[in-house]
Amino acid sequence: MSDADPVKRFASLQIQRDPTSGWVLAFSILAMLGLFAGLFVPRRRLWVKAHPAAEGVRVEYAGLARGEDSALARAVADLASQHTTAYVDEAGTAPGPGR
Repeated sequence: MSDADPVKRFASLQIQRDPTSGWVLAFSILAMLGLFAGLFVPRRRLWVKAHPAAEGVRVEYAGLARGEDSALARAVADLASQHTTAYVDEAGTAPGPGR
């Protein structure tokens, strides 16, 4: 091929329709949201322990966080207050001093 010979122009067009591409996009977005939730949502464990006592039932609340969590004490207190409120609403009486 010499410099004087022109290069022939051509075009290659392809049209393709894939009906599953929307599903793949939706599930990949859900997977990314799950990963972000695992990274940015604080991981906590809360326990409620109830055992019999002389005045009735003694209920203890505890919490454990992975890493530093300044809001852990508030989360345990919120759980205790919600649990106490539900107990008072259902039983109609306030819990004893053991809480």
